[in-house]
Amino acid sequence: MKYKLFGGAKGRLLTIIHSVALIALAACALIMFFYYNSHTRRTVQAERENYISEISDQLTRNIDNLQNSYAREVRNGARALFYIRPETLADIGSALPDRENAVHYLVTSDGRMIDYLGRICTLSDEVYANRIAISGDDDVVMTYTTVNLAKDCLIFGTRIQPLTVGGTTCVGWAVGVTSEQFRQNMTISLFNRLGAGYLITKDGTIVAKPN
Repeated sequence: MKYKLFGGAKGRLLTIIHSVALIALAACALIMFFYYNSHTRRTVQAERENYISEISDQLTRNIDNLQNSYAREVRNGARALFYIRPETLADIGSALPDRENAVHYLVTSDGRMIDYLGRICTLSDEVYANRIAISGDDDVVMTYTTVNLAKDCLIFGTRIQPLTVGGTTCVGWAVGVTSEQFRQNMTISLFNRLGAGYLITKDGTIVAKPN
């Protein structure tokens, strides 16, 4: 049996087909939008992660270079003391002067740290001086500590041949670098100043951060 559609019925059928087609098209467009939006987010996220990874690698190299520079300074200073054999702290200050962001210390045989003026310096890392005294030849011992309850420093130290200076026996030599020095060299602005780099120790202490 054959059926014939009259004009009104045919029009309604076409309307239904047209509506279904529009709904299907809208659904496809919506699915494509969510797919490409998700793909774009993943791409942007991957680019950010790669960028941060590259910056991290660059900062790690900078930190290593800066640490190696101060480690060499400490070793060279220890060798210089061996050859100079200074008798007073003033002699050491003349040969190996302090700088704006780097202060030198001597480690005494009784575990104290003194500066060029003979002042005893207190460290939040109370065993650091002893660690230097028992370290191996040419080893550099590093710590991040607060000096005199006021200034955060990275200190690099090494053991030296016992040396009597002004009646005090010294067994170690160290240089303290202010965290500001690392901050100036290590921090970097990220994502149009919406982010920043931090230098963090293994225990979660922030060593260098933006001003």
